[in-house]
Amino acid sequence: MFAQLTEPFQPDDLVRFGHAVGSLVSKHSDYWLLMYIDVLEFRNQHFRKMFDGLSKKLQKRFADHFGELRNTDSLCAGADPSVAFTAAYMQFPDYFLVERLLLRA
Repeated sequence: MFAQLTEPFQPDDLVRFGHAVGSLVSKHSDYWLLMYIDVLEFRNQHFRKMFDGLSKKLQKRFADHFGELRNTDSLCAGADPSVAFTAAYMQFPDYFLVERLLLRA
């Protein structure tokens, strides 16, 4: 999914990314249901590994773009674009999981 993003904060890329996440959640809804079982029954000991170090992974993936943002003073002082993108990224799975698994169940 991240290969589709060239500029992670641009609206067109975020829309494309959102559609990809929605499709992924829809096609693999059984997997995501297992995630909730892991969270509830096993205190998230298995699924947590997917998100460990996510900001660092995204920093590495988008290092060039995030570096460009820093070099052009496009960020507030001290802002970390990888944390901001991680927060934005996490909204997509949350939205589609609630829509697909909790509202349509």
